[in-house]
Order: sequence, then C-alpha cells, then structure tokens
Amino acid sequence: MTKFHSVHGMNYPRSTIRLFYRMCSSNSNNCTPEIDIMKLLNKPLKLLYSKIHPDRFAQQPEIAFKNQKSLQNLNVLIDMLSNRKEEVVNKTSASSLETLLVEFYIPTTTEQQTSNQENQKWKQVPVEENQETQVKQISVPLVYDPSQREWLHLLGSLINLFRSCNIEFPEQLLRITRQRVHEDREGHRDMSLSQLLKRDVVGKAYELRIRNKRHAADALLKDRVAYECKVRRASLSRAHAIQLEIGEDVSPSMAVQGLRRLADCIEQVIVRYGISIRGGVIQLNGGAKVEQDSCGILHLGLCARVSCWEEALKSDTFLSSCSEKSKMKEEFLEMESELAHAWNVRLVCGDSLVEREPQEYLKILSSHIQSMRHDNHRFVSSFDETSSHLLKEYVSIMFRIEIQRFEEESEWGILSIPKDATLKEILMYLQERAVPLAQMTRKKQRERAQIEAVRKSLRLERLKREDQVVSFLEFRKCCDRLAAASSELKPILQGLSVVVSDHFKVADNGEVYVPYYFEWEKSS
Repeated sequence: MTKFHSVHGMNYPRSTIRLFYRMCSSNSNNCTPEIDIMKLLNKPLKLLYSKIHPDRFAQQPEIAFKNQKSLQNLNVLIDMLSNRKEEVVNKTSASSLETLLVEFYIPTTTEQQTSNQENQKWKQVPVEENQETQVKQISVPLVYDPSQREWLHLLGSLINLFRSCNIEFPEQLLRITRQRVHEDREGHRDMSLSQLLKRDVVGKAYELRIRNKRHAADALLKDRVAYECKVRRASLSRAHAIQLEIGEDVSPSMAVQGLRRLADCIEQVIVRYGISIRGGVIQLNGGAKVEQDSCGILHLGLCARVSCWEEALKSDTFLSSCSEKSKMKEEFLEMESELAHAWNVRLVCGDSLVEREPQEYLKILSSHIQSMRHDNHRFVSSFDETSSHLLKEYVSIMFRIEIQRFEEESEWGILSIPKDATLKEILMYLQERAVPLAQMTRKKQRERAQIEAVRKSLRLERLKREDQVVSFLEFRKCCDRLAAASSELKPILQGLSVVVSDHFKVADNGEVYVPYYFEWEKSS
C-alpha cells in the first residue's frame, strides 16, 4: 500500500512529494536547467493529483479505490521519468515500448483556488456527508519504455493526459517533444524501422503501435515485413488495426512518414464516418504515400484491388448477361493498375467506404482524377464516360448490399427472386433495397414449415455475425441455388431478406469471407 503524506491539506504519496521538489541535475539526469522537464511538470501534476486524489471521493469508495490504483500506477511512471537518462543511440536495436491504460474519475465541478497565481495553493473542495461528487471517467493510454532508455513517449502521453483533463501545461513541454522528434528525423535516418515507428506516437490523441508480426531476425527490410498498425482513441472501446506490408524498396524514414499520415487518416475515418476497420492489408510501395481525398479523409477503397472483385470478374455466372465481358474485365484491371500506380497505395482487402457508400466513393474517385489532371500529374487515361459507367455499375453490383436491421425477433427465410435471375441481378436487387421491405402478415404454420424445409435442403446453418462466415464463392453458389428455387416458393417468400454484414474478412489465401444470414421481417 502506498504511504501518503499531507501537503497543503492534501495527502499525496511520499514518492510524489519527492517528485514535486526534485531538482533536475545535469550530472544525474543528463539534462540542462533550460529543459528541466520535472519543473515544467510540477504544476500540471499538482493539478492532476488534486483532481483524482481518493480523499475527494470519500462517499464513493469504488471510485476512490480505482483512482488510488491509477494514482499508484501513474506515480511509478512519473518516477521513471524523473530518473530518466538520455538514450545512447543504437542503430541496431529499438527500445521495447509498453502501454498502460490509466482509468480514473475526475469531478465535473471546478476547483476552488486562490487568486494568487504566483504562490498557488489548492484547497480541497469540501464534500458534505452522504453527498456524492459528480464525476466523469477519463481513460488514457500511457506509452513508456520499461528499460527507461527513452522518455519521449511517456512525456507525450502525459501531455495527452493533461489535455483529457483540461489541465493547462507549459508550452515548453510541446517544444521539447517536437524538437526531439525533429532530431530523430534529421539525425537518425539509418535507425531501424521499428525504432522510428515506435517513436512516432508523440503528441497524438491516439495510440499508434507498430508490432513486428514476424521473428525479430526478419525485422530488416530485406524481405516484406508485416507490421500491425493500431489506432486507439480514448473515446473508442477497442483499437482499430490494419496489417501493413512494407516493400524492400521503401526506406525507413519514408515508411514512417507514410504510416503517420495513414494513422491520422484512419482516425478521421473512424470519427467522421464511424467505419469499423477490421483487418485488411495495405501494401506500401516505393515512396510510401498515403493520399487523402478532397475532404481530407482517406477512403480505404480508393485504389482497391479486393480479391472478390477479381473472383467476380472471372465468374461466368456473374457476367452471363454482359455481352462485353472481356472488355469490361480489361477496363477494370487496367484502371485498378493505374490507380494503384498513381497513388502508391493498394488496399488488398478490408472494410471500406466502397462497400458502404459506392456513390460517394465514385464521386470522390472522379474528383481525384480530375484534380490529378488539373495538376498535370499522372492520370488514368482510361477513365472516360464509358469507364465511369462501368465502374459505377460494377461497384454497385459488388458492394451496395443494404444491411437490414430489425428490432423484432427475426426468423429464417429465403429472398424471393425471379427464376432466371443471374447473380448480377440478385446483387443489384440487394443494392436497390434502400428501405426495409414492406411488412406482411405471418403465414400459416404450413408455410413456415415449407420455408424451414427449403432452408434445410440448402444446408444453410445459422451464422453469427461476428465469429462465423462463409467464403464469397459459397455465397455466390447459395444465391444461385436461391434463384433456382425461387419460382416454386415465390408466393410464400415475400418479406424475407438476405442480410449481409459489412465486416468482410479475408483468409491467408486471399479468399474473402462474407458474414450473412437470412431473416424474415416480422409483420406489425
């Protein structure tokens, strides 16, 4: 149990008191008085401790216990920072970073304070007996180096913590972090990619963690090295991860620049559009550029080569009603190739705007190409009116699948479609379902039994949206079987819909998996 000591009417851990008044010596800490970090942290830390101290929540023991635990963890990290030593640059190895999620509660009321700003003494807000303090929860990840070789990450995390609690801090702290980052970029360009990436978390409102997915011996860029980029905001319940493959022709410094832009854009996508990013592989080729659209948002389907696209283009069933099958395939593959080359980013698979809002995607894509033409950059020569029409049709067919959500308890059913419908027509019909189907009365038990018999004959087992999926090929075969059976069952299948999750998944072999199931809309 941490021992507490009273100062100015407040009880602080003894190690924290030492921290408040410890002088930063150039002999022990290898720093100069001009950048005495602990002196700069003294005032904001006092404010923070006064907000979260357990004594403030005497009538709320659960909150007091949680704050005390977080206070202890925070105190350990700050004590590490006060004893920091400047890192001796090692170009072959990177510091091992860890993350500690600190959660605590702060009062929503303002602090009572004296007007004397020079000798500021904080008074504890009196809490009446049996009166609970109104609080709000704060959750901030703190990134630190257990070996204490590198202090930049922890300082950047503390800045984020102060911002989350609306605590003012000296501008000099930001200048210190920015100067250190600048020195890293200018003086350590030959450092390992892993070390550079781990340093690029400073001053962010989210956590950017790069984790080597292979053995440490493969960390050099002689081969494709897969990293995992995680973006976590305090307001999000979980991290959003994207696997990255970095080509051998990409320098570490260029990869860092590309990944920083990527992390910024991912955050904006999550916040503005609420898009859930699940998996997906982005290949960073020469230059490591990650372009944003005219709105400043990265749409992860912008120059996509989704494996199910190619699968669909090879499918005779998919293009059975298209007389210009070969021309259409050639147009799309050429366009995909030129787009990927123009932006140096290729989305192999994953959840993106193209699956949710293809019309918006098409508008943004057209705007990009026009902008490239205007700026005399490389542009896609094949993007004419014909190609635009084909792309619009193609994207709509493949990805405009409305997700039907029902508050009522659903039942199994089969989508009613014409007997001679192709897969293309089935998916186009799904695309046109902008609103739920008209409600209908329930059928008799005999009709429900027929539906159940059809479901069993098709060997469709109920799939859970999160943990069970089927391959896109199986989904296509299933739709074909539905088309064959629809003419006989049409009278009893009105009001039934195919529900497809927007969280497409991918296997190691590149096959796209589609979570889906069948629902029967409950009548009013």
